Amino acid sequence: NGRLTTWNSNLSLLSNGTSMFQQCSSLRSISCGNFNNLTNGTQMFGYSGLTSLNYDMENLVIGDNMFYHCSNLTSFSGDLSKLQRGFHMFDACPSLTNVSFGENGLAALVNATDMFKGCSLNYQSLNNILNALPSRSGTIHITVADSVKNDLANDENFEDGEVPAYNSGNYYEFTHNSGWTIQLTS
Repeated sequence: NGRLTTWNSNLSLLSNGTSMFQQCSSLRSISCGNFNNLTNGTQMFGYSGLTSLNYDMENLVIGDNMFYHCSNLTSFSGDLSKLQRGFHMFDACPSLTNVSFGENGLAALVNATDMFKGCSLNYQSLNNILNALPSRSGTIHITVADSVKNDLANDENFEDGEVPAYNSGNYYEFTHNSGWTIQLTS
């Protein structure tokens, strides 16, 4: 749909948003009250023109491909404390530089495969993600802006305080103090 640019209707009762705004390439903004009842956001905004989203999604459990290939998305802020599956959630969002979460972070996250792959996250957003991870083992792929590499040398989140070197897959890989394996590319 190339005509929808703004959504102003209330979505507070919506629980399943699967593919709701998928491929709405002209959609730039959502003004809907809240997403408090949303539990499944699979492909909800994939390939849309959304530029930012600042809403709590406190009951979201499944966010697979939710913002996949939203090339205009620059920021996300919201409560994702019940999110369990973030498979490719923000994958291929090259303009995404800023992310932040509610006070409980990503407390329920189990599957984060390529959750932030293909983004341009800044150093603060990287720290927001690392600080939001629950204490359990898992793997998460995060793409950051080139400038972030310079900031890593002073980061206390690295195991043994050492900045990891690129491995053969052209990414940094390290174990965060939460237990997660972080695969970091720029």
